[in-house]
Amino acid sequence: MELTLGTTRLSGELRIPPSKSVAHRALICAALSAGEHRIAHLERNDDVIATARALETLGARVEWTDDGATVIGIERCRPIEDAVIDCNESGSTLRFIVPIVLAMGARNVRLIGRGKLGSRPMRAYRDLCAAQGIGYRDASADHADRRLDLTLDGKLRADTFRMPGDVSSQFLTGLLFAMPLLDGCTRLEWTTPLESTGYLDLTLQAMREAGIRIDCDASGYACAPQTYRMGACEIEGDYSQAAFFAVANALGGDVRVQGLRADSLQGDRAIYPMLERLARSDGQTLRLDGADCPDIIPVLCVACALRNGTTVLERVGRLRLKECDRQQAIVRELSTLGADIRAQGDTIEIRGVPRLRGGVEVDSHADHRIAMSLAIAACACESPIRLRGAECVSKSYPNFFEDYRGLGGTAK
Repeated sequence: MELTLGTTRLSGELRIPPSKSVAHRALICAALSAGEHRIAHLERNDDVIATARALETLGARVEWTDDGATVIGIERCRPIEDAVIDCNESGSTLRFIVPIVLAMGARNVRLIGRGKLGSRPMRAYRDLCAAQGIGYRDASADHADRRLDLTLDGKLRADTFRMPGDVSSQFLTGLLFAMPLLDGCTRLEWTTPLESTGYLDLTLQAMREAGIRIDCDASGYACAPQTYRMGACEIEGDYSQAAFFAVANALGGDVRVQGLRADSLQGDRAIYPMLERLARSDGQTLRLDGADCPDIIPVLCVACALRNGTTVLERVGRLRLKECDRQQAIVRELSTLGADIRAQGDTIEIRGVPRLRGGVEVDSHADHRIAMSLAIAACACESPIRLRGAECVSKSYPNFFEDYRGLGGTAK
């Protein structure tokens, strides 16, 4: 789908969609808890649907309602046999569900997906399976389009797991979810400094609310066998989606958002102090660390492109491992719009310009965060732009362009 995006500044009130990160975690905790559990303010985007369907394959039931879902949890963990789990394009679904399947016991369990999911790093789990003698066959490379095709066969045993702290936090989260299900005391240690700690904090919070105790020290987590006991919950607003409207405001908009939790543990809360630092450092060179909040970096680049001064975004190399190479995608598309931006290694350097030209066609690279970042950039362009692949926003924010129009934006 192609859209023409106008140059109107956004203004008005908006209720931010529920956090996708929190939603994945709540669904998993509910599914692993026997009984019936109500989850309010849960949005049916592509990634959340993928996790819900994966959990149904494991034995849970998810009944959708107008503003959430009722989850009927798994009464007793049994081995999963001859099953196919479709992860769609959701890296969270894939990396969260693999250890859970292995904790229950996998007998010829095949995980499939599409897009770039089959190309995203999985070495942490491959090495784990090799160490435990678990069958792990990745046939993704056998397909011309590299779609995910992974087969698991075996059962995860209690052990001390060691994993680099600078890999995706999704691997650590997946193991944390699985640890209470194992047959003995388990420890998870990181071998390098942790990154994206905000996502791990969300995992630990969700597990605590489901009655699981995880002990943490300076080098790892420890867990004894336990039973999940999830209650009713409501999904808080998503700071990674609020980031788009925060940047719209930095560019002259007036969007008032509702639904964000002031004491949230979401790492993407960092968008607000980062934008404040941009505003306070007019004309200066500013360095920002993006290691703990990679999802907000593309739209932050839009704000940096239009500030008076140079911004250096450091430790953002993980952007290359998302739905597309977000580092190169945002550099390419903002450059097309007239920004002075370049990438080298795991750094993006942006020299601010007074205005983006617009009047060109840009590409979403089939990545929801690139598409939404370019929509916000359009508000600061001299001329309308044409966006290819706008439909990819369904991955995380299906109503984005509806809300965009409701705030006065042009998208037709």
